[in-house]
Amino acid sequence: MINIRTQNTDIDEKFWKYGVSAFWMALCAHILFMGFFYFYNVFEMVIFNLFSISLFSILLYIIKLKKYNLILSLVYLEVTFHAVFATYYIGVTSGFYYYFFTLVIITLIVRQESIKNHMFKSILYMAVFFLFEIVFSSLTPVYLIDKDVLLVVRYLNLLGLLAFSIPFMYYLMKTDLDKSNLLYSYATKDQLTGLYNRRYVDSIVEHEFLNKNYNSLVIVLADIDFFKKINDNYGHHCGDYVLATVSKILQSCVRKEDTLSRWGGEEFLFFMPNSTTKDAKYLVKRVQDKINSLILECDDTKDIKITLTFGVAQNKEDETFSDLLARADIALYDGKLAGRDRIVISGEDAEV
Repeated sequence: MINIRTQNTDIDEKFWKYGVSAFWMALCAHILFMGFFYFYNVFEMVIFNLFSISLFSILLYIIKLKKYNLILSLVYLEVTFHAVFATYYIGVTSGFYYYFFTLVIITLIVRQESIKNHMFKSILYMAVFFLFEIVFSSLTPVYLIDKDVLLVVRYLNLLGLLAFSIPFMYYLMKTDLDKSNLLYSYATKDQLTGLYNRRYVDSIVEHEFLNKNYNSLVIVLADIDFFKKINDNYGHHCGDYVLATVSKILQSCVRKEDTLSRWGGEEFLFFMPNSTTKDAKYLVKRVQDKINSLILECDDTKDIKITLTFGVAQNKEDETFSDLLARADIALYDGKLAGRDRIVISGEDAEV
């Protein structure tokens, strides 16, 4: 069974590809912070930002070692202490404590052991944010900097918060899209062959028949001859290889408007709207030519000979899909009885 959930942070490498971009932005931002604090003689923060620059430089190296839990811990500490010290020295108006929101975002995105951990950490950092607002608003900062300057710094920190958040938010949206596409693939595709599955074709058929989006419709059923012998003689892994190889050949022959599916086991279905039996015979003969020239090798076994039998049926007026499919199935069965490796069109004699 395929598990589409990432089980833990240490293996969620896609997240850290976007994290690298955020780290580079943080590194550049702290260089600017250090220049600002140096200009206003806040030397304690100059030293701290020098430490932060060194830390993010090291983190960019550590990320290559995939020590993700260690990286998270260091980021949480750096952001927390930077917010505390900057707010303490120049005041809450500067907006340095806004960066707690980056911790909230990271906590929500990064995989946790449980939903409770997500909620607890997110609420914790939100509470700290509001605590900063309450506590430091009533305290006089150590260094008094012009209010207009601090207001500019506040706006710049808001922009910085937005910039730091973009890589993580992009990751979140892309991950959700990837998951949706993956779920759609699992719901509509056969995982071995990559072809559409029977469930998907049923939905297409329902739509086509309800809306009558065709002038004529042809169904082709194709079955690999003596497939059980392939499994018995060469093993199921060779059988899977045969299925995958045949599927690629079939896929290479269908038209854009056709739908090809793995109908079940070693059986395939071509759904051909706005087609006639003449179109189907042309397509099937192309498939036969490619199959006949195919030389399959599996393990030490060479030249595994593959043939297919085809049953073809064109819809009649007011005929249901079940009836159409039944006629194609009977034609396929007749082809098997006639010796296999042939095309049978419903209502006609078998054709080699």
